[in-house]
Amino acid sequence: MAFADIPPRPLAMQEGLRSYIVYDRLPDSCIAFPIEDDSCEPHLHEGEWVAVDTEDRNPMSGELFLIRWESSGRRAIMELSLRDGHAGAVWWVHSYHRPRSLKERQAWIRMGRTGGWSDGPYAADGERAACFQRKIIGKVVGIMNIGFRPERA
Repeated sequence: MAFADIPPRPLAMQEGLRSYIVYDRLPDSCIAFPIEDDSCEPHLHEGEWVAVDTEDRNPMSGELFLIRWESSGRRAIMELSLRDGHAGAVWWVHSYHRPRSLKERQAWIRMGRTGGWSDGPYAADGERAACFQRKIIGKVVGIMNIGFRPERA
């Protein structure tokens, strides 16, 4: 049997890893956003551009979204998580690159590293959910190909 005749073995997705489509041009309904620090490592790296789908604004736990902070207007790529709160489900917003356990947090402290940050809780439903929804610009759906530069308006 020739090498070309051997069917590829399916690879199992490694738990905790995500993959993004690499785009040569921005898909419709997407905007480009630059990654300017290491807050989304290991998935997104400083200097890369991501495609953000502005029509996909429905929060999804564990996914990365472009968020606009109303107090400053600052925009950042953040991970969303849905958790149980005292009065029902609530949303939290986190930097992706952060300690995920007490043991990991303690190791970061020993190394002199900051622990990332979180903001919340935000109501998941009811009248107050609109406050959280207004912060969401769109979901990260891909990475732009090396050398991508946004078009000037």
